[in-house]
Amino acid sequence: MNTRDTQPVAAGGEVLAFGPFQLDLKQRVLREGPAVIRLNKRALEILIALAERAGEVVSKRELLERGWPGCEMQEGVLRVHIAALRRVVGDGGSATRYVENISGRGYRFVARVRSQPGTRHAAPPASQKQTSDTQRTDHLPALLTRVLGRSEVVSTLARRLKSKRFVSIVGAGGIGKTTIAVALAEHIREAYTDGVHFLDLSLLTESRLVPGALAALLGLGALADPTHRLLDTLRHKSMLIVLDNCEHLTETVAALAERVFSGSVGVHLLATSRQPLGANSEQVFRLAPLKTPPELTQPTRDEALTFPAIQLFVERAMASLDTFEFTDADAPLVAQICRRLDGNPLAIELAAARMDILGLQELAVRLNDGLQILSGRRTAAARQRSLSATLDWSYNLLSPAEQALLRRLAVFNGSFGPDSASAVAADETLPTAAVFDLLTSLAAKSLIAADTSGEEVLYRLPQYQREYALGKLTSSGEEDQCRRRHVEMWRTYGSARFYSQRLRGAQWLEVYGSKIDDVRTALNWCLREESNVPFGTTLSLISMWFEFILVNEYDGRLEEVLASVVTRAPAEAAPPARLEQLLCDFILQAKGPVQGLTQAQRLDPAALERRTALWGLWAERLVGRDHRLANAISTYFPIQPASGGACTARLADRMLMVAHHYAGRQGAARLCAEHILRQSAETSMTARQQALLSCDPRAVLSRILWIQGFADQALRAAQESVAEAVMTDNPYLVCYSLVSAFVVSMYTGDLEKAGELVTALRERAAVDSLEYYQVWARCLAQVLAIRSGDLEAPPRFSLSPAALSSPQYLDDLGAMSESLVSGCAIARAESGLGGWNAAETLRVKGERLLDEGRPDATAQAAAVFQAALQTARDQDALSFELRVAMSLARLWRSQGRSPAAHELLSGVYQKFVEGFGTADLRAARALLGELDGGAG
Repeated sequence: MNTRDTQPVAAGGEVLAFGPFQLDLKQRVLREGPAVIRLNKRALEILIALAERAGEVVSKRELLERGWPGCEMQEGVLRVHIAALRRVVGDGGSATRYVENISGRGYRFVARVRSQPGTRHAAPPASQKQTSDTQRTDHLPALLTRVLGRSEVVSTLARRLKSKRFVSIVGAGGIGKTTIAVALAEHIREAYTDGVHFLDLSLLTESRLVPGALAALLGLGALADPTHRLLDTLRHKSMLIVLDNCEHLTETVAALAERVFSGSVGVHLLATSRQPLGANSEQVFRLAPLKTPPELTQPTRDEALTFPAIQLFVERAMASLDTFEFTDADAPLVAQICRRLDGNPLAIELAAARMDILGLQELAVRLNDGLQILSGRRTAAARQRSLSATLDWSYNLLSPAEQALLRRLAVFNGSFGPDSASAVAADETLPTAAVFDLLTSLAAKSLIAADTSGEEVLYRLPQYQREYALGKLTSSGEEDQCRRRHVEMWRTYGSARFYSQRLRGAQWLEVYGSKIDDVRTALNWCLREESNVPFGTTLSLISMWFEFILVNEYDGRLEEVLASVVTRAPAEAAPPARLEQLLCDFILQAKGPVQGLTQAQRLDPAALERRTALWGLWAERLVGRDHRLANAISTYFPIQPASGGACTARLADRMLMVAHHYAGRQGAARLCAEHILRQSAETSMTARQQALLSCDPRAVLSRILWIQGFADQALRAAQESVAEAVMTDNPYLVCYSLVSAFVVSMYTGDLEKAGELVTALRERAAVDSLEYYQVWARCLAQVLAIRSGDLEAPPRFSLSPAALSSPQYLDDLGAMSESLVSGCAIARAESGLGGWNAAETLRVKGERLLDEGRPDATAQAAAVFQAALQTARDQDALSFELRVAMSLARLWRSQGRSPAAHELLSGVYQKFVEGFGTADLRAARALLGELDGGAG
């Protein structure tokens, strides 16, 4: 009999104690002894509300208001959180009850509560704080239920893992492998300074994705070849990696685990699988079923409760049926049930969850008869037969609506909310309004898991239940229809939800990163020939890949979709061109304009009015420094018929800004940049839209400002560009901004800062497998070496031959080092096609003429300098005008014309209002001092 304390809890106590728990009201935390029990904020508030009024009935409305103040929530949400709370505190364990349901009224805390003064506890470790309040450094799922009868197992595994470093927990489905792995990780997490990281491999269907999934979990980004980077990163780490549900990927996991194990000394590996991985150094631990009373015994209540299987059954039965009281008379029957289920925890949970409709006697009869019939058709091992049979038996006890929902939910390869469940499962036979209550019912029956640790209740089918439900879905004939609804959900509801929220970079990935497995599942269905999914839907799903910034996988998926689409009916003949445009977009951002334009050449010329084709043509003209045509295209772009709305308008603005900048119209370019920045404050873009736009206006503005003579503003804009890009965590924008900031640092003569930036560029491009920027990082490092005096001759750059012949690359490199100005660039500048750095290019030609020392060199150089000076003035390029003025002033001084030289240089110098600490202005000031002496 439970003891009820109907007296109000004594005032003034900071801690409410019940059973083995202490509820600290001041620190808002629940402890069991010294250990902190992880509860989300809402479950904790519900527990406090009940414990503070122990013995009283607290209405459902009061509890909803306490957990969700100011929000209108359904009562089903409260039931889910109460059930989760009961599991965490072990409500019903050892026949102890804490929370009682009062039908039609609410809930009552029925355990005795003692009020006591607060005791000093150290603040919970960062790794143990509630996930709703603190950003965890580990990646470990919450333990949603107490672990019963496994303390010795956890201790044994802890010792073995410490000494052997690589342990696999092996056992039948439902035996509790994942629960033990999480409990063990919680138990020993403080031993690893670099954290505990949990990877659920059940979500992956392809072996090739395993290294990338682990790299992403560890924050290494999307890598084309992640294994090498993984091994390099883990070499000196102190870390526990948990690889859960490995059975379908054993060869790949074994190979990766072997390399991690041999390549590090502080990384420990814990795997769970239905079979050993077969890896070198793997220590196999076979997890036994929960212990049950021996056969032919008639245990009493107290004797039975010493066995973990009985404890689990009683705890779950009391959660299912509030009026259940475990007595001496019940003990033999419960022991029989647990033995019949071979002590399998999942099977026991499923059976105990039916106590609400069957009662103990009927449950024993029905379960025994059902398993005898069903197990005869099984050829698997005994424990596997009992679980499969229990699932069959439990499924057959469901209502038709519950059965329909369970099997339809199997299309989800990950967690899902009520709205997503309705989008996939609801139809004329299963109304949307019924789905939420049915979800709650299935969770109560342990057929789906409810995660209440976040703001929204998320559901998930554990792997074994999902496999079972998928079989039912296939045999029902509903699979095709449900798969289509799942795909459509991502095309409409899913994508709209992704793109409507103002989340950027790491924030976006934190919220939606777990959804990639479901998007993979939907896309895999689209790629099946028999799916007959419209091409537009497939294109919408593949477009989402860019949001996840999975560079190497995105590339492969696009090629897959291309191959799939071209094999379809003639009616689908046109879409590949649209898909190739998408592929061109991606390649241009990840691998650079040269390879991107090679891809663009595959496009149908008749499609040139389309947005991507026009953009590709603009980029081609820009790379080739055909500034006139590039400017014309950017002007025409926003008014073409298939403009694509606001994103296209923003893209057009950037195109015009860049075209003006490279053409040497810095005043017009600056106006465009400032206009874009004003608009950007009012709008948001997706990762793919940002990547397509790629040229951050602040980065371009920083270069414009330096050219116009505003060096201090240029440096600030460059810093802001990098900071903004890092905040978005968009790798394309980060790399673009780093390159621009490097260029500005080189222009201003801050070689130390340039060195820091090129190092950051090299590291970021490697992390995100951006080949284009990896090449640029190497090139810029060589440019820096030349300017620093570490390289005397121009190096052999690692750019492709096509890039080395491109005016864009030649101009960009030459603008940072005189020795890299090519003859081709000089010829273009002389013909009037030089663009933004024509004045600097002509100045370099003049200097080279003087170095050659020919008889007419002085006159020729003077003429070239005069032409350069006029070009700089025409382009509003004050910084280039200063450089040309210094070259011409030195020439005039050598001719004895120091006063004229001083007047020329002084007139240009006086136009500057800032940047006096930069290299060029310091050099100009020194030269003016020398000219003053010469003039005197």
